[in-house]
Amino acid sequence: MRTPVPEHPHFATERHEPHFARGPRSGCACVWPTRLHRRKAPPRIFSLLPNPAGNESQNETAKIRNIGSAPAALVGWRLRDLAGQVWSLDSLGTPAAGTERMIQRLGQPKAMNNGGDTIDLIDPNGTVVQTVTYGGVDEGELVTPAVP
Repeated sequence: MRTPVPEHPHFATERHEPHFARGPRSGCACVWPTRLHRRKAPPRIFSLLPNPAGNESQNETAKIRNIGSAPAALVGWRLRDLAGQVWSLDSLGTPAAGTERMIQRLGQPKAMNNGGDTIDLIDPNGTVVQTVTYGGVDEGELVTPAVP
């Protein structure tokens, strides 16, 4: 006897010997729903533009990519440079799985140095989840770290 499994992407099936129906050695393979765990992966720095054309205090940008399989709220996340200055990522909201959001400096105190810098992506608990270090960059050159 088989028990139907709900048709829903959050469920998988698991076979096991039943304990009650027709005895444990009856050969009956019941199918029971089990909860699938969505892949929880932290957001990642997708690209940095430390030396944009024009006014750097306004035009520097960073793209954050949600590499997980579920939406990821960026409230409380931040970028920090080697000098300890930060950009809050609160304004980026909750990107869907596989999407990117861009934040522009717009006068925030953290500056990405054209001669090289180290940028940390920090979660709301204060844990550094990614560090990107780059050398000198030309105007308009993107820094694109490897993203898993």
